Amino acid sequence: MRRAAALAAVVALAGCGGGDDNATPPAATRTVTTQVTVERAVGGGDFDPAAIYQRDAPSVVTITSVFAGGGGLLGGGAQAGQGSGFVISDKGEIVTNAHVVTNGGRLNGGGTPREAKQVFVEFGDHNRVPADVVGFDADADVALLKVDPDGLN
Repeated sequence: MRRAAALAAVVALAGCGGGDDNATPPAATRTVTTQVTVERAVGGGDFDPAAIYQRDAPSVVTITSVFAGGGGLLGGGAQAGQGSGFVISDKGEIVTNAHVVTNGGRLNGGGTPREAKQVFVEFGDHNRVPADVVGFDADADVALLKVDPDGLN
């Protein structure tokens, strides 16, 4: 049954190649079988995805960046971007992608990257605080943010 479904998929995809309709068809078609093995445990059997999620999910944050306009968060015709990041220290340091906190640069269509006017970080408990862009590397698409950790869990 699986082999028949795979063969049907190969035949269906063969017609999706585009190109010259007058081209000579290939002399032979071959079927390739790939085997995938799913590992249930890595490193001695102690891999526990649920425990990893439970431990690390609170460090994932949502980042909103405001690039133009005024009036606080998205007021006055502002342009904004949104992405994710994660807390890397209890000093309020957060890592994200540079394209989340910059507008421009090679990854965003060229030009010199411009840092967002305002950046806000929202934690899992819906607490939203302002953040400073410590630095970014547009070519590596990485940025470091800093929030005031006082009062944050």
